[in-house]
Amino acid sequence: DCTSAFNMGWMSAMDMRCMDKKPSYEDIKRRHEEQKARAEECRILQAYCKDRVQKLKAEMERRDANSQVAPLLNLRAQSAPAAPPGLPPPPPGLEARSHSAPDEPEYILPNDISCCNTEFDKKEPAKLGQSQSFGVEEVAGVDTVSESKDSGNAVDLKDFDTKRKEDPKEPSDLGPHPSDEPESLDMLGPHIIKAYSTAASLSDKLDSATMWGQHKESTEPKAGAAGGAEAAAEDEYVWRVPKSKFSLSDRSIVSPHFYVKKSGQSGEYVQYKAQITATKVEDKKGGHSFKKAKGHGKLEVQCKKPMSDGDPIGHTMISFDVDGEQRGPIKSDFAEGSVCGLPRDNEEWDFLSHVDAFKYVKIIVKIPGHKVTNQAA
Repeated sequence: DCTSAFNMGWMSAMDMRCMDKKPSYEDIKRRHEEQKARAEECRILQAYCKDRVQKLKAEMERRDANSQVAPLLNLRAQSAPAAPPGLPPPPPGLEARSHSAPDEPEYILPNDISCCNTEFDKKEPAKLGQSQSFGVEEVAGVDTVSESKDSGNAVDLKDFDTKRKEDPKEPSDLGPHPSDEPESLDMLGPHIIKAYSTAASLSDKLDSATMWGQHKESTEPKAGAAGGAEAAAEDEYVWRVPKSKFSLSDRSIVSPHFYVKKSGQSGEYVQYKAQITATKVEDKKGGHSFKKAKGHGKLEVQCKKPMSDGDPIGHTMISFDVDGEQRGPIKSDFAEGSVCGLPRDNEEWDFLSHVDAFKYVKIIVKIPGHKVTNQAA
């Protein structure tokens, strides 16, 4: 027992008192409050860590974006020593700053675009009155002064100054000159502005072309309009679906409406739409979605007008093309049902395996012998 253990020296008096004492209500409440405080500290620390990780990811993405812009423009800044007396000062807007490597000075350009000079530091600086040759890389679609290292052709700075004085209108495509006094950073070179405008126009055209389904002849006038001649290869409807759509929990994806009529006839247009239905994986909740099916599904065409047996557009041949993989044609009978698709043993597509370089899936619905347009008559 405890008494014999105490007498033999195995237990101290404090241990005996602790064994006899039961925890009071205040002790239990204090311990509970301490546990709650520790849990709250852990929650705050977890939220802080999560926010910090998000900020670090955003900073890394911003740096990656900036690092991809400078190589795209292929800019090079000439490293020059202090200007000798009598020469005009360099144009404002170029400000040297420290770099990780002392032999590679870095320059700040507009819009936070930096370019690092690694080539011209190895050359001897030109003396006053002498010409110096340097190489300038070409940008696609931009007129620049270039040098071929193999041919030995060089650009003479002295001749370049004389040419500007003789013909002041010509050098507008060659960038700023040190003798110019720009009022803003736009004088750093029209070729930079031209490159940005070209990239922006291409991006706008790509977004407008890929976000919506469209007829192959997008400039085709409306039916019945003056001069609306039917062109060849007008029997296709092109639909571009973003890759992200095939990773959601949605059951189906529906295209914008398009309109079809029999070629060479004056009948009215009939409204159609294409739809993609995910493959059903399981019966429980969420089992019938693109996320569960991993981008697998079937492609169908739905007619929005009830058909009769005598309607000529009710019996058509339809074929599908998903990024070059063609299936069909199949004979549709919209008099029996409003939906037409491939046979059951050949109806499933793996859409994620047909994603192009722009992360879109290109789908073409072809209806031979008919005129297809994305505009209502």
